[in-house]
Amino acid sequence: MQSKDAQHWLRDSAGAVKLVNKAMERIHPDLFASSSAVLEELRKQPLTREMASQWDAAFTCISVISNRTSKEHRDYSGDPGWYDFLISLGNYSSATLKFVELGLEVKYNPGTAVAFCANVFKHAVGPWGMGDRICYSFFNKKVILVRFGQDKAGWMTTSRFGRS
Repeated sequence: MQSKDAQHWLRDSAGAVKLVNKAMERIHPDLFASSSAVLEELRKQPLTREMASQWDAAFTCISVISNRTSKEHRDYSGDPGWYDFLISLGNYSSATLKFVELGLEVKYNPGTAVAFCANVFKHAVGPWGMGDRICYSFFNKKVILVRFGQDKAGWMTTSRFGRS
């Protein structure tokens, strides 16, 4: 990474990224394996080795959303069966994550993490009152996984989990 700030952010966020990776490994192991395979391949390529070696997330992308509401929308860069993973942080007191078609609103307070199929479910975040709010949105771009032949992860079902 060219920017010292970006390098510091990657280093400082490593612990949180490991937790996100562990969560994704548990809730969608096929997608975790596919995106991890892409990262390993990028670490082998001369043109991407240096940057990919500094990226630990088992996602191809991250979007940082700071002090912004989010209108009702779907995110179409991934596949319908793939999960996006959101983490909300800050010193605000209360926010709500709305899932439009489900008629569901959930508390989205600082420290909340949520994984869902953002390609399928229309979602929004409205005003949160006083304080600062930041959201880290981890996701996979289908075009990248397709490029590396790793786009086979589909819907996660309960049958994928072994029974004890």
